[in-house]
Amino acid sequence: MKNLAHFHPFIIFVCYAILAEVRAERVEDSAQRTTFQRPNQDPLGRHVTDEDIRPLRSAVSGTGADWEAVTVREGSDDNVSHQITQRSVELQLPAVITHRCTATDDSGAAQQKFCNAAGSDMMKDKSFQSVFSFVPVLAPTSKQITNHACRTHSRTFVHQLQRHKLWALKMYDSSAKLPSGILRGNVNQLGDFDQCLSVSTQENPSIVGKYCLASVDVRATALNVSDTDTLVRAVYLAQAYGLFRSSYRDPGHFIPQFTTIKWALCVPASCSYADVQQTLVDALHDYNETTGLSFDVHVDPEMCYVKQETGTTLSFGTVITLAFFAAAISVAVMATIRDTKQDAGRRSERGHWESLLMAFSLRKNARELLADLPVEGNINCIHGVRALCIIATYMAHKFMIFGFIPYSNRVELTEVPLEKWTNVFRTGMVYTDSFLMISGVLTSFSMSKEIERKKHIDWIKKYMARFIRLTPALVAVLLFYAYVMEHLGSGPQWNVAVRKNADICKENLWKNILYIQNFFPFEQMCATQTHHLALDMQLSLLSPLLVTLLWQWRVGGVIVLLCLHALSAILRYVATLRNQLSHVFYHGITVKQLYKTTNLSYGLSLHRATPYLLGVSLGYLLHKTSKHVHISKGNVEYCNARQLVCKVAIVGSIVARVTMS
Repeated sequence: MKNLAHFHPFIIFVCYAILAEVRAERVEDSAQRTTFQRPNQDPLGRHVTDEDIRPLRSAVSGTGADWEAVTVREGSDDNVSHQITQRSVELQLPAVITHRCTATDDSGAAQQKFCNAAGSDMMKDKSFQSVFSFVPVLAPTSKQITNHACRTHSRTFVHQLQRHKLWALKMYDSSAKLPSGILRGNVNQLGDFDQCLSVSTQENPSIVGKYCLASVDVRATALNVSDTDTLVRAVYLAQAYGLFRSSYRDPGHFIPQFTTIKWALCVPASCSYADVQQTLVDALHDYNETTGLSFDVHVDPEMCYVKQETGTTLSFGTVITLAFFAAAISVAVMATIRDTKQDAGRRSERGHWESLLMAFSLRKNARELLADLPVEGNINCIHGVRALCIIATYMAHKFMIFGFIPYSNRVELTEVPLEKWTNVFRTGMVYTDSFLMISGVLTSFSMSKEIERKKHIDWIKKYMARFIRLTPALVAVLLFYAYVMEHLGSGPQWNVAVRKNADICKENLWKNILYIQNFFPFEQMCATQTHHLALDMQLSLLSPLLVTLLWQWRVGGVIVLLCLHALSAILRYVATLRNQLSHVFYHGITVKQLYKTTNLSYGLSLHRATPYLLGVSLGYLLHKTSKHVHISKGNVEYCNARQLVCKVAIVGSIVARVTMS
């Protein structure tokens, strides 16, 4: 007892603090040696460094009271680590901290001041962490991220986020959050694209924001072998009834990946798409097969964006295209001005070159477009049928684009195609075949008049005239798609919806100009809506032969027509049956099946020859019988009603069969 009088209380507390530190280091070493890993993208815990622990050591040095457990998360080797994936380490701190903070003597005044400040900071930090326990932070901070710059910048981001730095709050705010209304299809969260790209720091190192849009496929699984209660119904609702089922592996530039979740993440620009993908994979790892859900994550390199401080350099093709459009506009303006200043007398005296220039006059073209249609020698009612088919085609394609939009209630969007009146739009061949039939009617009708007048058909002239009439407008559209449209905007899905099409057009534009694009896969086609021009051009090669046969040897022409009809029907039937194709857009069809149907049947000229052959026959009959046949109004109405009933019955039977299967 006498020797104990020589020990000052301060020395006792110093020794005690050293023992506590040694014990904590041993626990830390044992924690680092473990191979157990949990999702390491959860920087919600407060990672303690030496600077964090030092004030606590000073605060407790000098007391030997009881201890209470304070849980602190163990970080990585880097002091700026902000992962939430590490195991918890318990450091024993004396409960008497609160009692020492109540000291009233002079010697405890400084200690009281420190405790007030430390307690205030701890309460703020606790409140901060409680917020992020509900809204997690995803950042590439784990050791599995091999990109050192990305890992360092991400840890800096989390550290500055804990300090409430504005740039870090913006980066965090730009990432997607778990929304409400998931069971009503509100799963696509695009975050804040512009805010993420505007993030920039003046610190060293400088950190700028990168926006990445990840694709996540989710499916319901059983929690165990004997489990019968799964989340299949919930996933079905979240995917908005699976209007058309997709995967991130499907091409998404034309038909949207409807059931694939799009999730935005804002990270430092030093992180690559692989780092973002690894971050999401690690974050969702523990949820796979343990929550009744399975996640498959993919980040496309083209879906990561950074802000371009300088203007994008235009390619040579873009410059040439812009020059081409500028020249066309200049010629149109010059022609319009000249046409406006000329009087009616001089217009009839125009030469060859001046007439060619006047073909670009906006005034002349507008006058011809708005003029009354000629009555004799034309089938004017076809123009109205064509207008109705164009409207139906536009509405069907427009509905397809709606799949790219992140509606908060996609269930209502999905319920629209279930209405009965949408059957005609979901059966595309009803109105797309009409274009082929109209083309066959007009071609056969005009050739019949020519062969009656000249006794022969100038095949080469017909083909050249058709090519010259269609190609200039087609080339203008293709050049705009390939070199201009990609520079007109930006956004979360701009690259997949616009730039992907532009890249395809740069590679395959020549196929469209030669009208052979339908011989190649539909997913590699530039301006997919132009495939009907290829079908029309290829089928038009048959029309001179068929019309000539019908005029010179009617029986032989009819036999050839019937053989071609049978060949087209057989090829279409065999391909549909063998490959399980569907020419009807039904609820739950997969993107893969849509592309397969297009590549194996819908886009092939021989499979689509039936309506064109009917048009050729009808055009010939109209020319031969137009002067002798008179159909009463009552018969016309009866035929129209009967035809409508037949179409509805056929479409209804197809839809019912597909739905039941």
